[in-house]
Amino acid sequence: MTYWKRLLVLSLAVPGLAFAQQPAAPTPTAALQPVPTNAGPGLSLDDAMSTALVQNPDYQQWLNNENPANMAVKSAYASFLPGASASLGANYTGSGSSNFGGQNVVKTSASRGSNYSIDLDWGLNGRILATPGQSKANLRATQEQIDAAKVQLRAAVLVAYLNVLQTNARIDVVNQQVGRNRVFLDLAKARYQVGQATMLDTRQAEVTLGQSQVDLLIAKQQNADARLELYRLMGVPAPDGFEGVRLTDSFPVVQPAWALDSLLATAAEVNPNLRAAEASADASRYNVRAVKGEYFPSLSARATWSGYTQDYTDTTAVAGSNSGTYPWGFIGQPFQVFAGLSLPIFDGLSRETRVSQAKAQRDDANEQVRGQSLLIRSQVTSRYLGVSTAYQGIGVAEANRIAAADQLRLAQDRYRLGQGTALELSDSEGAVQRAEGTYVDAVYGYHKAVAALEEAVGQPLR
Repeated sequence: MTYWKRLLVLSLAVPGLAFAQQPAAPTPTAALQPVPTNAGPGLSLDDAMSTALVQNPDYQQWLNNENPANMAVKSAYASFLPGASASLGANYTGSGSSNFGGQNVVKTSASRGSNYSIDLDWGLNGRILATPGQSKANLRATQEQIDAAKVQLRAAVLVAYLNVLQTNARIDVVNQQVGRNRVFLDLAKARYQVGQATMLDTRQAEVTLGQSQVDLLIAKQQNADARLELYRLMGVPAPDGFEGVRLTDSFPVVQPAWALDSLLATAAEVNPNLRAAEASADASRYNVRAVKGEYFPSLSARATWSGYTQDYTDTTAVAGSNSGTYPWGFIGQPFQVFAGLSLPIFDGLSRETRVSQAKAQRDDANEQVRGQSLLIRSQVTSRYLGVSTAYQGIGVAEANRIAAADQLRLAQDRYRLGQGTALELSDSEGAVQRAEGTYVDAVYGYHKAVAALEEAVGQPLR
């Protein structure tokens, strides 16, 4: 039997020897699809986001700051109302001798008493007048910080979701490589059996297959790590069988059409980090007003209602009978009211020190606004360029993938015809795996670049 007849028989006998029927590399659309599976429930990006906003512990800590800030605003307005207090007390004094005014006074009976007091206090000064505006500015800053934390959390969840899809696609790439390497090993064994290859070819094919199987294990571990990170950001434990949970969202590659000037204008308007810095600057300006208010007069007023009881425990030992009013038969005291105006004249320059410190804080806050604005402009510009670069990288990776696939077909034909070596075919298969992996990374790198741009701007862009 001639060489060509023997090779034809072996090709028909060994399944999968036809290299030309190898699985095609992922297309730009297919590379973005979730890995099809019939196991496990589905998880959409919206569900992941919604869960994270309710369960993520770091974001919940930011939410906890809003209620105290709200109460501070209410307290600032309540400072214009009078304060009220009430007290109730009782006392007891035993009998015996005591010194009073240099003379001994002898009490033949113990005495007891009770008292009450109701007080209203009211005051008004420059700090009280400025406190509502300062508290509202602090509340706005807190709310913007919460919004900033929300933007950051959404970006982190999106990137984690993309990481799972990316590692899913990488598993697909390595699975294809394992399949190619199995075919390579079968053909190497078949050629060795008919004397057209050496044991070195078989061993080379075995090593190549083993390496791809190791790569598959690593890809699966990376996929599990990405899934665990996604659930951590969602703020919930990973469910049993989390490896089989399907991610139902896909992300088509669309040529970016954003204008840098428009993105910069949007970021200057809506970025929560910048808005938080501006609100903090407003609060610092109100603080300067509050400290300067210490130079102005302070008004104060007070009203008091009070009463008391007192009697002796042994009425027979004391002249006059027991009054019998203890503890609730109070004798009312005269109503008291006070109103006053105070003007501090000199306090050792402490007010001047506080004003200087408040102005420095205000100036620092203004510089923080300017610095935040510059940072946002820099981030938006850099990430805008990064999106453009990442999109171009997809085209380069696609061209490299096509070239590597052509190289592999040529190497397969040469090896099938006995003109190529096992090492040459192994290198070509490795080049295809690397090219396909690079393409997957380029696609998801583009989507992560868009996510980073959205975070810099402060709102979704698609």
